[in-house]
Amino acid sequence: MSTVLLLTRSPGPAEAQVFSSLRDSGHEVHVFDVNGQWFRGGDRVPLWMKGYRLRRSALATSYMTQFIESKGVDRVIALGLEAAAFAAENVVVPFVPWLVRGSLDFSSARTALAEDFATLNAATDRLLLDDEWEMDKSGAKGSTVAHLLTPLLLGDGQPVLSAGAGTRVALIHPHAMDAGRVETYRENLSAALDGADVVPVEAESLYRGRDLSRGRLLAPTLRARLEGHSHAVFVGTSRHYAALLGSLTGQWDRVIVEETIGNGNLVRDLGLPRAARGLRISAELQRMVSGGTPDPVAERTASARTIDHDDDLLSALDRIMGRAVSRDFEELAALQGTGPLDVFYSVAPLQDRTNGARPQRIRNMAEAFDRPEAAIRLYSSGGGFRRRAAAVRRLIAEGRPFGVFYGENSTSPIASTDAVDDLERLMDEIRQAGGRCAWFVRDLHWLDEVDGYLDDEEMRSELTARGLQELRQIGDRAEMLLAPSEASGDGFNRLLTTHGETARAWVPLPPAVAEANVVDAGGVHPVAEGTTLLYAGGMNSVYGMDDYLAAVSDGGTEYLLDFVVREEEADYLRTCLGRHGLLGQDRVRILTVPLDLYRPRTAVCLGIVLLDSDYARFSFPYKTVSMIERGFPVLCYQDMGIADFVRENRVGHGCERTPEAIREGIERLVSEGAPGLDHTRTSETWDRRVRTVREGLAAQS
Repeated sequence: MSTVLLLTRSPGPAEAQVFSSLRDSGHEVHVFDVNGQWFRGGDRVPLWMKGYRLRRSALATSYMTQFIESKGVDRVIALGLEAAAFAAENVVVPFVPWLVRGSLDFSSARTALAEDFATLNAATDRLLLDDEWEMDKSGAKGSTVAHLLTPLLLGDGQPVLSAGAGTRVALIHPHAMDAGRVETYRENLSAALDGADVVPVEAESLYRGRDLSRGRLLAPTLRARLEGHSHAVFVGTSRHYAALLGSLTGQWDRVIVEETIGNGNLVRDLGLPRAARGLRISAELQRMVSGGTPDPVAERTASARTIDHDDDLLSALDRIMGRAVSRDFEELAALQGTGPLDVFYSVAPLQDRTNGARPQRIRNMAEAFDRPEAAIRLYSSGGGFRRRAAAVRRLIAEGRPFGVFYGENSTSPIASTDAVDDLERLMDEIRQAGGRCAWFVRDLHWLDEVDGYLDDEEMRSELTARGLQELRQIGDRAEMLLAPSEASGDGFNRLLTTHGETARAWVPLPPAVAEANVVDAGGVHPVAEGTTLLYAGGMNSVYGMDDYLAAVSDGGTEYLLDFVVREEEADYLRTCLGRHGLLGQDRVRILTVPLDLYRPRTAVCLGIVLLDSDYARFSFPYKTVSMIERGFPVLCYQDMGIADFVRENRVGHGCERTPEAIREGIERLVSEGAPGLDHTRTSETWDRRVRTVREGLAAQS
């Protein structure tokens, strides 16, 4: 048996799981919080070890060396960035740099953490990370070492949740989650179960430092803390979720996990049966409590990363640390594939956001390109891009067949000309290796004369020049140019020709339906009769809606009016409502919750996509598919870019731009509904968007 030193920062369930696994295997474990506190095994910490600078000093190194030698420590595990950086500076024996989720979620402005990361990179040849998303972050922060996957520890299968009569749901969330969002989850889940008890539980509260000091193991502590709870719903993202879900082995049929990016990867690797997003979580809870089975598409198989309760964690870590890998190696699923390699590129990285079109589109498209085999993801961050590009070049040299390069621009041109040049060269090499390239252009608003946008002529001129150069170097190098809609492509060409550019051939690639979001929102415990009209999205001069407000103020007073907007735009909305005499009416509700958590007041709810500006006329508002995902028939103007999509898929109705026509459109949707909603939610998927790209490129081969 070994003697292990476990270094951490603010211990919780993640540390408890490692501690418990090691203790169960018979190892002796000492636990030190690098903030200057022993939880297990050490004596009182000298006062000078409690100061940030002093604990990064020769004195600290001497203190830790003496402890390691006196206790016979033969393994050191550092959980988290701060613990790993401490080990890099003060531990003279090899250590395991295990960066749990969240370790890399810091901005460059947090210089102390940035310095920690640089220190760690210089002291080790590998990092252990939770998934490829964490590897994306590590590369973006300039990592120069190998990226390997952490093990996933499973519990002993003994029940943690209560199996007795009654339903009591533990709503498990990170401490840092906004209290209003937690309450919205709670209300939605309780409503879905006709008022059943849903209790918010902070993940950190399930195991604390004092539990570790007393030598408590994770499983019995969880049983005590979750006593009386029959089901568990995990929302948000936490460094502790892998430990908590692993401990619930054997009761995953009582668990639902919000499909954030990290949680989605975790759910797939563990093999959990239920994951969903937003209000769909409430519908899944309804079905789970009533005995319904998960959707077949949600069935999963655990990955080889899982470590059974009876297996020795140290042996698994020794295998990982003993692997012979180069410093630029990454344990990417794409490297294990044998089929044609796809490359997904985006200027911006994947983000866990549900309140913006760009991050949602990037995530959904990236995940769709991982089917049937994983793609390699690249972003414009210098070190991260060059590292992944080098991996692509190695595969080219090895003769791996190439499939598709798919890239997306951002809302503004790429800032670095070097990044554009690097991307251009990589696309050339992919094409020479037999691959084909597609380039999606989100918008060209920087070519338009939008009031209040870049009034500085010099800055506007510089931005325009960079944007056009990017289109020439990247867009014109692609065999396929994509736009959000056919109308968007027409609008792009008008802007381009105005600036002396040649019109391009654009293929429409609108946003699509994400299966994890699909829910009949009006059926999750509606509380009133009648019809709700929902507007969700931006509220400013670009997203004006005076005709709509006039329509529902002069007539249609029987309808409830909901507005889901950003908090910073709520005052502008109130001004608009006041102008039309709607402010303060009981039927009007202003909400700042994310649309994915919105629950309508009535079983019938219509999605209002009536925007007055020319910008909206030629775009494809993402909220269109968000409404469809939630089962809301869509009302739009018939001259908007989305009108053909809405009409052809029978998911709503287009009307003229007058209050009278708007009221008629509302009445028509109330009486007729949208008969194509169900079909559209299964046909207009992100997988279909990827097929559009593949088939379009294949036709040009």
